[in-house]
Amino acid sequence: MKKTLVALAAIAASSAFAQSSVTIYGLLDVGYGTTKTTSGTGVELRKTSGLTEGVTAGNRLGFRGTEDLGGGMKASFVLESALSPTTTDMLGGTRASHSGHGDTTLAAGAAASGVGNGGAFTTAGGSSNRQSYVGLSGGFGEVRVGYHYTNLYTVSSLSGYLTGYEGMAGADTLHTYGSGNVGSARANGFTYISPKFAGGFDVHVQYGGGANPAISSDVAGAGNDYGTKRTGVLLNYANGPLKASVAYTSAKNKVAESTTTGKLTQLAARYDFGVAAVQGTYNTGENGGGTGAVTLTAADVKAYQVGVTVPFGAINVFAATGKGDTEKKDGTGVTSEIKQNTIGATYSLSKRTTLFAAHGTTKDTKVVATGAAAKGTALRLGVRHTF
Repeated sequence: MKKTLVALAAIAASSAFAQSSVTIYGLLDVGYGTTKTTSGTGVELRKTSGLTEGVTAGNRLGFRGTEDLGGGMKASFVLESALSPTTTDMLGGTRASHSGHGDTTLAAGAAASGVGNGGAFTTAGGSSNRQSYVGLSGGFGEVRVGYHYTNLYTVSSLSGYLTGYEGMAGADTLHTYGSGNVGSARANGFTYISPKFAGGFDVHVQYGGGANPAISSDVAGAGNDYGTKRTGVLLNYANGPLKASVAYTSAKNKVAESTTTGKLTQLAARYDFGVAAVQGTYNTGENGGGTGAVTLTAADVKAYQVGVTVPFGAINVFAATGKGDTEKKDGTGVTSEIKQNTIGATYSLSKRTTLFAAHGTTKDTKVVATGAAAKGTALRLGVRHTF
């Protein structure tokens, strides 16, 4: 009887998995690094060295699956958690390997430069949830619902337009410059991805909120209105050696009686000549200002980053430079002027294991105070393994 039940269970399981699949995947990036932060007058504010992580990409453990629903329809899901292999809280979040992708929100009391700690990696924190969504796909394209990558991050960091590593000074600011006004790398909401059309185009349309579930909430009474509304459209093109993207995102944030707005346009392209590839990003937008309890001065932001990658067999050498600035609309002029440079190389030991070395600097020429961070320098050496 027991053998019969086991056999029936095995048949049922094989039948179920014949139409669905689940994949376990992950990435581990660990190494050694040094950082140094100096003030506008050249005073050393901070210097660190030691183990670091998540330089080339965020450490993660994920599960993805698909189910064939028939008639060309498929259901899918992704559950992806951040990992921190150099701390005691391995599944509790990510270790801060840099100071935050350029703080251009210009919120009250916030620094505009994003130089921060120059790529410090001494604290742990952040959400452990990298992605968690369900989706349906078919001839119409794909619809995703949940917590997932925004168009902002898809263009800035995931599509091959960035040269260098956003986990360190030198490439941690300009590709996301102005994003803080309209969103972040991930958010709750809806995403529609069209099928490919016209020889290489596809469109991503997004509507949603921020990191919290509420897209918006309007409750009668002062102080009860809160939430985020974010909309975005992304057009991609990929055909042969050329790929390019243009994205537009706008957002409106309400907290109690305060409202802030922003918008950002991103342009990006990459062309592979064979002997070398050239890629870059350009961001332009505005922080529309704040009303109510938050008095936020409206400002224009713009930034570019351009780089080149040259392959030599298993070795890839890269270099990039860029500049970004923030100019307030009240006539006070440019309040932040950031310059970045980075160089580095990778060596592929296999399809899954890569050694890397990189050096970068981020400098805000508008920061002149003795005690304020104006320049961050970082050096990273490490290994990345994917599975």
